[in-house]
Amino acid sequence: MQPLSRTPHTPNRGDRSRRRFSALIAATLALALALTACGGDADGDDPTDSRKAGAAGSYPVSITHAKGKTVVPSKPKRVVALGYVDVALARALGAPIVGALKFSGGADGRNFPAVTPPLDEEVAVLDETKPNVEKIAALRPDLILMTSGQPTYQDAYSKLSAIAPTLGYRTKLAQDDPTETTRLMGELLGEQKAATELIASSERAIADFVAKHPAAKGKKALFGQALPDNAYLLVTPDAQVNRFFARLGLVVPAEFAALAGDVGPTGSAALSLEELDRLDAADIAFLLFRDPKIKDHALVRALDLTKKGRLASLDMGTAYVVLLPNPANTAYLLSKIEPTVAKLAE
Repeated sequence: MQPLSRTPHTPNRGDRSRRRFSALIAATLALALALTACGGDADGDDPTDSRKAGAAGSYPVSITHAKGKTVVPSKPKRVVALGYVDVALARALGAPIVGALKFSGGADGRNFPAVTPPLDEEVAVLDETKPNVEKIAALRPDLILMTSGQPTYQDAYSKLSAIAPTLGYRTKLAQDDPTETTRLMGELLGEQKAATELIASSERAIADFVAKHPAAKGKKALFGQALPDNAYLLVTPDAQVNRFFARLGLVVPAEFAALAGDVGPTGSAALSLEELDRLDAADIAFLLFRDPKIKDHALVRALDLTKKGRLASLDMGTAYVVLLPNPANTAYLLSKIEPTVAKLAE
């Protein structure tokens, strides 16, 4: 049998929705190559020791991250959130959000899953991938959160940070510890107590899930998307989804994990349509099928995963949640994957 394919470095054709999620995987999960070119780590600063603040709730708060340094002089009153994690965490922490991304794939046409309470239509007004700097400036923010914004937003960091203090990712896009991100946002927003409570709630949910599903320990899991020409599976261990799965006892299949050092900037390995039978290297898999015909492909129907009900077909919103786990969406994420994980005990 032929070895697994590496992710092509050229873009694929497809419709707008497909391109959006392709960007999500190829960009939100991008390794440092493209990202450092448009920002990089701040010279002389250590993003692992970045907080400089006084007592809880005191200002100014200074945080060093990969894009530079963010100094917030007083408790923010007008917050703009430019990434899914930023929207979810800021909302959960009670931030005064005046502008946020609009997720057209949401049930209401504007909200990402697990954003509680949902954003009003006057707030969720910004495009997911196309920054409108003038529109953001018109919102008069005193804090911009962009730890998980798409690379198009990351490229606009200098313009955005000229509008208001802007928090970027600390290490690499979609590879920051979401618990640490929650703590940092709590500090910037003056909501440390809420952040601590949110983290604690997330930890309890994970612990309860692990106790309820001991059969998951040591089992192999894959996450990715299936397009008309290839399926792309995330294999890098630093991807947030794989780190989250590891907390549940799940691991990336060895033959896929072996590719982690040679998958290009996307962090994903490609399977051609003729290689779809290799999905059975996993005990469980979660895929966004961008082309329904792939779900009905003969090799997919013949998979043990399919026959045992261990191949979950995700919608776009759930794919976002699985791709970017964080304390604000833990309960929702676990509820979505639990029916499939439960099959591991059968």
